[in-house]
Parts: sequence; structure tokens; C-alpha cells
Amino acid sequence: MRILLVEDDASIVELLTAALAEQNYVIDVASDGEAGWDLAQTYSYDLILLDIGLPRLDGISFCQRLRADNHSVLVLLLTARDTTTDRLLGLDSGADDYVVKPFNIQELAARIRALLRRGRTAGTPILTCGRLQLDPRSCEVTYGEQLLRFSRKEYLILELFLRHPQQVFSRSMMIDRLWSSGEDPPNEDTIKSHIKNIRRELKTVGANDLIETLYGQGYRINPTYLAETSPELLTPQTSSRPEETLEAIAAEIWELTKDRTLERVDQLVSSVQALAANTLDEEQYLQARQTAHKLAGSLGTFGFNLGSQIARQIEEYFEPALNVQVQSALAVQVEPLVIALRQQLEQAPNPSSLEPDSNSLVIHWPSPQQFSLLVVNENSQAANRLVMAATGLNIQAAIAPDLESAQAQLQTIAPDVILIDVALLTEANAAQVAAFRQQSPVPLMMMTGNGASTRDRLLALRFGSQCFIPRELEPVETLQAIRVTLTAPTSPPAIVLAVDDDTQILIAIRLILEPYNIHLTCLDDPAQFWETLTHLQPDLVIVDWNMPQISGIELCQSLRQDPTWNWLPVVCLTSEASSESKQQALSAGVDDYLIKPIIPAELILCLLNRLQRSRQGKPTSPQNL
Repeated sequence: MRILLVEDDASIVELLTAALAEQNYVIDVASDGEAGWDLAQTYSYDLILLDIGLPRLDGISFCQRLRADNHSVLVLLLTARDTTTDRLLGLDSGADDYVVKPFNIQELAARIRALLRRGRTAGTPILTCGRLQLDPRSCEVTYGEQLLRFSRKEYLILELFLRHPQQVFSRSMMIDRLWSSGEDPPNEDTIKSHIKNIRRELKTVGANDLIETLYGQGYRINPTYLAETSPELLTPQTSSRPEETLEAIAAEIWELTKDRTLERVDQLVSSVQALAANTLDEEQYLQARQTAHKLAGSLGTFGFNLGSQIARQIEEYFEPALNVQVQSALAVQVEPLVIALRQQLEQAPNPSSLEPDSNSLVIHWPSPQQFSLLVVNENSQAANRLVMAATGLNIQAAIAPDLESAQAQLQTIAPDVILIDVALLTEANAAQVAAFRQQSPVPLMMMTGNGASTRDRLLALRFGSQCFIPRELEPVETLQAIRVTLTAPTSPPAIVLAVDDDTQILIAIRLILEPYNIHLTCLDDPAQFWETLTHLQPDLVIVDWNMPQISGIELCQSLRQDPTWNWLPVVCLTSEASSESKQQALSAGVDDYLIKPIIPAELILCLLNRLQRSRQGKPTSPQNL
């Protein structure tokens, strides 16, 4: 499999190149967005690892250009900016997943495997041909019970043949597919030598004619062996690359790149000295901010989690614009942090200390669409903040403090959507709301607290609300949630199965999804999962992590081992937020991982994205697989 890494931090590039090569990926590297775009246009990739803060062409624009050009390649964003707004902005551009720097290298590898598995068509992860088996996860090749030994390039050639068993590959085609752009391409005699070595190893187990030569064309799998492939060999195995290998690679790369990191700290020391003397110019100021940004994104990956946090604090002190009047005061605040950062780097790295990043939403937003908005909210401060954010996004917005004022506003404006705070709704003003809805039958959405009561939610539904938006969201996030609801698909209802032994959770999920184009079936007994699944034929499954007798992880593993259903997206709900839990869920085949308590906007957006992907990749007839 071929991956394009677009990243301008050399230490991160060296780490990922070594770690992913160890897992037998072919890696091409670009240090800026335009160079990455040229490579993406030249070669075919299975995945693009894309930093957001790139020179020449930033990651967001890169991803938007990909999707506008109808590229369906999987995109995993890498960024040091860890806010919900940044996550949504990145995923709005068409990315498939989002990882915050500093990242745990093991978790990143698991996310890559999960994305690549999701991007492939349904089928077993084990590649087979007769008695020959290749497991991409453990990078092991066996024939019957015998383990075969191949060099890295020989392994990649054999994997290429097994992934495309009926295709003929010329020597030049193999070079294009299996040698990265940064490697010197071999001559065709080198390919002949690799084929010869593969055949020699296969001959030791009696499969010397498995690779067939078509003279004047190239090589392919011998069709005789394809006919011998038996179903019992298609059972997935659970072996994986040892985690210690990735940690050892991270430690080795740190030793090779730590001098470069210390040079960056020295640059910050020089910047603080210039600040104290009021001599730091704007270019140096921006360079200091960028240096702190890179340190925040890389140190935790190498085991300096506290160092990443300190670097992020330093970055925040360097506001986007230089204020020459406060340079000396800024130096007083930043200098202790730079000293603490250097002290941290004098200690030995501890990869296990890396705290888990925020749960990454996997969302694909609909294409941009402007709308006009009427905000009905007695909290003038919150309403004004929302209108200011809307103005910045070229969205027309007006404010009304109550329903009576809103009715008067409707005499002069015609909004596309009305956002009402649920606190303004009571049983007593039901008639007034009904008249209001008759006067303006546009979509109505309700602003509620994260802990809104069932009564409030049911009341909002009776009044015709199409979406619940938490008050706790930032204004930009609120506007994005409104836009997603307005552009929600109008295709036949999606079918979702939710499995949780807690009926209160199931009720909450039903209330959250009620206004959407989703047919939800709730199941509180996981023992009935397979009977319900077969009858329902869902587009997506929501499972709880901890259930008695049968856990959500076990349900997901059973799905991934079934060739009819291993394409089905699975969203896991859990209160477990540790990195180990995330890795366990991703290894089991979970597609998305949301932390309880459930945030309605996150659940809604996550499901809309997954359902869109599900409908694109769902087999038209699972029985024919």
C-alpha cells in the first residue's frame, strides 16, 4: 500500500517514514502543499497523511482541492490545533479522520489500518492463493503451516500480486507502484532478481510455479492456484505488528533528531532575549510562534508530553500580531516557560506518558451553503456573539428576544432557518408557537443545554424542532451544525441499529435522532444482535462498549469476521477515554469512538458522515459476496 506524507516538520517526517516503512507501506514525502499536490496528481495513493499548517498550500485547501477534483483517496489530517472548531473545519474540507499532535505512534498506526480497511471493499483482510496466505497486519507469509521469509521489496511484490490476482504486472509497473518517489528507481534486472528470489522461496514448499511469466507482458498469479483457494483459509487472524517495534523506532528517531529540537529551543531563547530588549521584529516574532507550534506538535510524540503542553503555552503567548509596546512584559511571561521546556528535554523521553488526544470526530460536511437566520433568545450576549460569528461567515442574521418580537421581525425578513432557545417554550404558549410556525414554515431548531431534560426535548419536538443544538457550542460550531441540518440528505431514511443495555441511553439517542432522516431501532439485549441485524439490514450500528455478557467490542469483532457484514460502519459509545481503550477499539474494527456523556451535535454529525460513507460503499447485495 502506498501512502503520501505531506509534512514540513522533519522530525515527524523521519519518525513516520521509519515507522510506516517498518509496517511495509511505501511512503512518498512532500514538505509543502504544492509539492504534495504534484505527487498526488502523478501517483495513485491509498492514503494521504496531511499536515494542516503547510507552507505554499495549507492542508485544508489541499483537501478541498482534492475533493473538488473528485479524488476519493483517504485523507488523515495531522495538526497541532486541538479545538472543536479546528477539527470541524478540517473535516469540513473532506478529510476522513483527524489526529491531533502530539500523537501516540501506535494509535496513529491503528488509525491508518482502520482507515485503509474502511477504504477497501468488503472482504477478508487475509490475502490468499491456494494454501498461500499473506496477513498485511502481521506482515507474515505462510504456505500451509510453514512460514516463508522474504525481503521487504519481495514481500511488497507478492502482496501486489495477491491484491490483484488476475492482473498482469510489467516490471515498469511494479517499479511505479512499489518504489517511492524519493528512492532511486531500480533497473528491470533488479525486478527479475526479486522475482527469482520469491520463486526460490516458494519452491521450498512446492509452489515454484505460483508466479507465472507472460512473455512480452509481465508476471501474474498462476490461475491454477487461484482455483484452489478454499473458504476455510479466509478466517481473519488477530496478529499485529509488535508495539515495542514502534516505540523503539520513536526512541531511535528522537536520538537522531533531538539536536534539531534543541536548536529550536535555542531559537526561542534568542527570541525571548530580543523581546526583553524590545528589538524583536515582526518576521522574528512570527518565526518564534511557528517554532513553538512545531515543538507543541512533535515533542509529545517522542514521549515529552509536558514539553508539548509548555510549547503550546508559549505559542499562545505569541499572539498573531506583534505589539511592540508589550515586548518586555511578554519576555517576563515567556522566559520561565522556555527554561522549563529545556529542563524537560534534559530528561529521558517516556512514550507511555502521552495523554490521549480529544476524541476525533469523523465527519464529512456537506458542501458550503449560505443561509439567513433568525435567532430568538432572551440572552442578548449569547445572541450577539452568534450574530457576530454569522456576519464573519457572510450569513445574514437577526435577533429577537422573545416570540412576540420574532413574529414582528417576520413581517420584514424571510429567514431560511429559525433558532429558538428552548427556555422560551412552555405548554402555555403552544398556540402562539403554532401561529408562529404557520407564519414562517421554515426549519425550526432548538438551542438546549447538554443536560436538557426529556420534557424539554419532547416539547421541542412537538413544536416542530428539526435539531437540538447545545448552548455550550461555540458560535461557529452552532452555525456549522445548522448548516449540516439544512443540507441533510433527503434520500430514503437511513437504517441504524443501536445496541445498549441502558434503556435511558437508547431513549436519549432516539430523541437526538428523531428530527433526522434516520430510522432507529433500539436493542437492549446484545444476545439478540445477529437475529436483529439479519432482519433489519442496517446501514450503521451503534454499540455500547461495556455491556454484560457480550461487549460492544465483541460484537464489532464478530462483524469484522463475517464476510457478509464486515463492511458495516460501527460507532462505539464509551466512557473509556484512555489511549489503550482507543487502540483496543480501533483494532477490533470500530470506525468511530465517541465518549459519554453523549453530545448531540457530535453524535448527529458523526452519524451523517458515516451514513454517507456507508451508502457509498455498501454492497448492493450482501448475499452475493
